Amino acid sequence: EGLTFDFVGHKLGGTGGELHNMTQTVENLQAALAWYRNTVPAERIVLVGHSMGAVAVLRTAIQEVASPVSPPIAGVACLCMGVEPHIGFQSVVGRTMQSQRAAYVQGAPVAELSAQLGSLLPTAQEIGGLPALFVAAQQDVLFSVERVERLASLAGRNTQVMQIEASHQDAPDKSKSVLLKWLSELS
Repeated sequence: EGLTFDFVGHKLGGTGGELHNMTQTVENLQAALAWYRNTVPAERIVLVGHSMGAVAVLRTAIQEVASPVSPPIAGVACLCMGVEPHIGFQSVVGRTMQSQRAAYVQGAPVAELSAQLGSLLPTAQEIGGLPALFVAAQQDVLFSVERVERLASLAGRNTQVMQIEASHQDAPDKSKSVLLKWLSELS
């Protein structure tokens, strides 16, 4: 079973509302997780997120490790997120991507939201022994492979980094086989 949803303020989805602070993405994921736990008879749950969604996944995992709920989180997969998220947006390509993204998010300016990402990332070992997959896209102009690897090293002792041939935008589609292989190894 799987659940996909859009964060509040995402104009391409059906959520409506406005995104004013990145903590709202964590609250959205927690609400979706609570709904899922009450609706689906799962034995364990794996959280998967791309870019901004990866930050929400990591922050939610940190809270879950601190106060476990049943069914437990069995792992996290983070696609295209690394340390110091603001750095990638300082380049010409990053600023262009922010400009394009502004048309899809209702609420605070995208540059302001992007600047908040780093404060939600794990500092060191905060997800404990939770299995974690970090996927780095080799052509990602926002999050280099090296920055993804550095984030993985902060996340915990049970992390794995996989590189794929992809850009930031097409990484979710191109990472499916890597993600499925990792999920099957968790079973």
